[in-house]
Amino acid sequence: MLSRAIYVGLAAPSPGDNQADADRLTAALPAELGKVTIPLTVLRRLPEMLRAAGWRITAVLGRTEEGWRLQGVEPGDATARQFGLAVDAGTTTVTAAVVDLVSGRTLAVAAEENAQITVGEDILTRLWAAAEPGGLARLQELLAGSINQAAAQAAAEARVVFEKITAVAVGANTAITHFLLGLDPAYLYREPYIPVVNAPGFFRADDLGLAVHPDAVVYC
Repeated sequence: MLSRAIYVGLAAPSPGDNQADADRLTAALPAELGKVTIPLTVLRRLPEMLRAAGWRITAVLGRTEEGWRLQGVEPGDATARQFGLAVDAGTTTVTAAVVDLVSGRTLAVAAEENAQITVGEDILTRLWAAAEPGGLARLQELLAGSINQAAAQAAAEARVVFEKITAVAVGANTAITHFLLGLDPAYLYREPYIPVVNAPGFFRADDLGLAVHPDAVVYC
């Protein structure tokens, strides 16, 4: 499971209970989660979100290598509407499916041409292009843009707003994965053909330029 949504009711602070907002929230989460980290982007919004929701909130959590990370807080019980995105990033076509994370149903699927074709129709040409000044950044931007276009079509059909997509799983070959993560692929096509990483792990959507919830977990 890449993402979880958990409804909790918190006791409001008082003169006799002046626990920090972040500590108050994490203490109310199930102990089975272990340590839950809160990124700075969420910490900055946390006081306002908790108070605006009257201390009755849904904590949206994303998987990390170390455990769970708080991706955001939604007012009230929003556990019934959580969505993910499954992406097949191919050399020629990018396909995106919006998935209901509660029921497991696929709600909509859309496909777009991989815009990296404008750089080269085959992987080897793109690998060479990545070595040129600004080439890797360009390839990353084109791929992220294609994913966003396919995701936008699928989300519109499913009537799901991007902010509600809290988990993204991407399947791709080794070169395409390197392009998406902005990793130098120079040694993929030189003996002994070594990738930067075989199991990339978990990332933030915003760091990859994906137009879903900015703190959504992305697994490659």
